[in-house]
Amino acid sequence: MKSPAPGDAEPSEIFGEQPTSGTGRAVAAPTNTSQVRLYKRTRILHALRRCPGLSKIGLARELQISPTTVGSLIEGLVRDGLVVAGGLEPSMGGRPPERLSLDPEGPLALGVDLGETAARFGLLDLTGRLVATETLPFRRHAEDGRVDTAIVSDGITALLAETGLGDRVAGIGVAVPGLVDRAAGAVRYAANLGWENVALSGRLTADLDRPVLLDRNTNAALLAEEWWGTAANDDPAIFVTLGSGIGAAIRVDGAFVRGASGAPGEFGHIQV
Repeated sequence: MKSPAPGDAEPSEIFGEQPTSGTGRAVAAPTNTSQVRLYKRTRILHALRRCPGLSKIGLARELQISPTTVGSLIEGLVRDGLVVAGGLEPSMGGRPPERLSLDPEGPLALGVDLGETAARFGLLDLTGRLVATETLPFRRHAEDGRVDTAIVSDGITALLAETGLGDRVAGIGVAVPGLVDRAAGAVRYAANLGWENVALSGRLTADLDRPVLLDRNTNAALLAEEWWGTAANDDPAIFVTLGSGIGAAIRVDGAFVRGASGAPGEFGHIQV
């Protein structure tokens, strides 16, 4: 796979969540100059996701950032292929402000959902539109029933070969039904997959030359509901899954409650 096109875009600002302290509360805004810039770029992208068509002035009001700073940041976001101008706002006099939106022809995210019997793969653009999908049934080792971890890289490779869109992929997200050490990029325990202490992110990053984010499937589902679904204006929010197991995700003050073990919602393992 080719490396992403040059630019300042970071996968974390495009598709990531707000940083947390680990307790579920968002950390304070950064003070380092480069981190402040990344933080403000991320806020602009999320604002345009929520409210497509805002102008620079509208963004400045919405985010309480100076119009000059917004203008400078927008120039960079347009240059990096993340934001596009289209249409004009009504004007009371003078030059009408341009409407801004996320660029559907910009970077793509590649998502992987490890389910009960198969792995599902999808390419999404910045607006959340599903561009292409692929599904592969699990292959299990005969001796112990473990799901072959190679299915993840195989599915990603197949999807990108079919679409020819590999050079637009900014990052890969993998949703796992189990206990995940997000910082280490490892699956600590996933009963349905037969996995224990699998360093999945490192393997995929090496194989595919892309940054990989690993998280519990319930967290990924709740984030999707918050971005594009029914939980858009709900805070705090809880998402519960009922399938071959029971799991939940908890989000407070715009950030996940992860707890010491990274599994505060795994109440399916609680003994009653």
